[in-house]
Amino acid sequence: IKACSKDNKTAMKLIHETINQVTSNMESLNFNVAIAAIRKLTNALSLELSTEIKQSILEIAIRLLNPFIPHL
Repeated sequence: IKACSKDNKTAMKLIHETINQVTSNMESLNFNVAIAAIRKLTNALSLELSTEIKQSILEIAIRLLNPFIPHL
């Protein structure tokens, strides 16, 4: 993925930070904090981002939500 604008670079950084946060929060059983991190990631969709980045955010958010979906 090409991150050309400042918002795209910020979004890519947020994606990677969110993956790390969700992973560590799930390992320590802090599920509510993990969900909050995913919500923060999806809030980035309101930024002016390329279509590729928005699609990546949605795909990653869905993958991160996968372990929680049976319980919602």
